[in-house]
Amino acid sequence: MRSGSYTGRAGTQPSSPPTGRPTRFGRGSGRGDGPQKGLWIVLAILALVIVAAVVVFAWYLPSRTSEIASTTTVASDSSPTTAASQATVDPESADLLAKSLMRSAMSALETAYLDMQTFSPEHVTAEMLTGIEPSVTFIPWPDTSAFSAATAEAVSNTVNYAGNETNYALGTVSASGNIFGIITNKEGEGNTEYYVNGQEQDWDAPLTSTTDTTAPTAPTGASGDTVLYQDYGLGCSFEYPVAWSGYSLAQLGVKSLGTGQSPLAVGDPADSIAQSTGNPTDFLVFFGAVATTPPSSSARAVIESLASSIESTYPTMTITQYEAIADFQVNGLPAASWAFRTQKQGETRTSVWKYVALCFNGDAFVFCFGSDETQWESNSALFAATLNSFQMTLMPPPLAP
Repeated sequence: MRSGSYTGRAGTQPSSPPTGRPTRFGRGSGRGDGPQKGLWIVLAILALVIVAAVVVFAWYLPSRTSEIASTTTVASDSSPTTAASQATVDPESADLLAKSLMRSAMSALETAYLDMQTFSPEHVTAEMLTGIEPSVTFIPWPDTSAFSAATAEAVSNTVNYAGNETNYALGTVSASGNIFGIITNKEGEGNTEYYVNGQEQDWDAPLTSTTDTTAPTAPTGASGDTVLYQDYGLGCSFEYPVAWSGYSLAQLGVKSLGTGQSPLAVGDPADSIAQSTGNPTDFLVFFGAVATTPPSSSARAVIESLASSIESTYPTMTITQYEAIADFQVNGLPAASWAFRTQKQGETRTSVWKYVALCFNGDAFVFCFGSDETQWESNSALFAATLNSFQMTLMPPPLAP
């Protein structure tokens, strides 16, 4: 820059400062013009940033709003579809799937038994069984009530299983709501029993509807420490201990009193015998209505008939009388009972069994109560409470139109 002059916006200016007061942003002193130019640049950049932000926000907000609305619509549309698909489950197909799954699970257990010679989950693990049959996921169950109280779902290819040295139980819940169960006993000649909703039933026969008024219902509801059992077909109900689990007659060592029966059989899984063998000695069995020929209104006659054939029914046991036949009443119904001691050949342990018959309108309703003899006295009050709760008051629900 030449001496005595400076360069401003208007070019070369006189060396002496202009006269008069300069305007703020107009021509004036050369010392303030540089900062003013920088300020203009900053303001311009700031304006561009603001404009860009407005443009971006104006583009993003509608796009995001549309995305959220689309997601909400998809979610709201999916729920009715799911509900509709659940409402249209084909019960027959669902039950076929459950039965096929159970047979696959049964095959895996039988295969494992060939090598392990036990069904105990301690040795026959869930991982081992799934390795044998990868299509099934096995979930251990604490006791043999798996056949009637399973929670594993067939639609997830899962089954509950329990076992000991000689027996095992399987169970799964069909998408129809039916619980399919299997109990296999390898003792003696061995046998396998098939169950639907806790009732023994031929799987190849048409399933008994759970709303069929002629079929016993599973225990429903609870009162204190008991479960209420209701049979609308027979019109009776009674209570039994809620902690007791379902077992097969074979596991309890009790013979059926007739063909085509689906008795309720429950036992105490906590008794000392059950802890070692899996089969409790403390149990109760309700056989339902037992046919007599001719129909008998005498409970004593029913008990006398049972007593006369007990030795031939259990040829491998030594039978001795524990209590003589006695007549009494249960809530106005004529009743009779007989108790006897049982001892298996080659064993020192003894049990006490008590048959009780109640008569109503020509039908005989029969219970069998059993307990290890050392525990009979402690269980007697429990058995008496079950018997005293027996009522013939249920009316069948109205049939659907």
